[in-house]
Amino acid sequence: MKKLAVLSAAALLLMSAACAPEPTISIDQDSFEVDYRGDTLEVVVTSNYVWTATTTSHADIVKIDPPQGSSGTVAEIIVAENKDGIPKEHQITFACTSAKNYAKAIVTIFQGYATPHITASPSITAIDYKGGDAIISVASNFAWDASFDKSQVTVKPSVGVAGESKVIASIRENSSLEEITHSILFISSSVTMADTSIVTIQQEVAPDPSISVNPSLKTIPAEGGSFDAVITSTYHWTATAPEGLILSKGSGENGDTVHITIPPNDSRETKQYQIEVSSSKKGITATAMIIVNVSLD
Repeated sequence: MKKLAVLSAAALLLMSAACAPEPTISIDQDSFEVDYRGDTLEVVVTSNYVWTATTTSHADIVKIDPPQGSSGTVAEIIVAENKDGIPKEHQITFACTSAKNYAKAIVTIFQGYATPHITASPSITAIDYKGGDAIISVASNFAWDASFDKSQVTVKPSVGVAGESKVIASIRENSSLEEITHSILFISSSVTMADTSIVTIQQEVAPDPSISVNPSLKTIPAEGGSFDAVITSTYHWTATAPEGLILSKGSGENGDTVHITIPPNDSRETKQYQIEVSSSKKGITATAMIIVNVSLD
């Protein structure tokens, strides 16, 4: 009797499996096109069994939420940005199974790619011979780097990510005899393409040295004395004086004042001293003289 019951139950199970409906599954849209920035898409899944979804390509870019469901479930397909600069085709398989059979529906997504684009501004700027800093604005949709003459220019930062950046280009002093044109090349690249933007910095040539002194002629009484002289010079200057005269400083910059002290004249004739002040640049020397006459007793 027990054996008969077991056989009957097995027969019922076989009949049940045989009578189970074939799995069917469909989606309301099976293809999409999105641009490189990605998008969130929706599909309605109709099936007579619980379904599951799998990404068959580029799982790092495409996600499904929820990854499984029942008939009538709306599945979100989240497509992230395509950063490679190569067009992509994504496929998502929705599948359901019965005891014996399997059914599937495939969604295909065609995703475009971004073309690298970079802009650096201002494209042309000027700086004086002394050098200094220039601020550059960089806008790029891909990572970028900068190429420049490292002996004359420093760029910080010299690499960047997608977005907007502020860059400082530091220019060294122009010690040459002519104007210098500095070029900074900004490059934005994808896997297959690149875009560039050039910033040109014109640096003026240094002026020829010039120097003057005030006063340039001074008369001092026999008992000696002192006075101030103002040095006007385009560059650093140096001063030399004959023995006996005392200068408060032997070198300086434009606009400096030198205090000059003269000893008494104990001779029988008028004394004259010459103080030479000079400045050199580009192999050129400019010279000015301070003439000091010391009277007799």
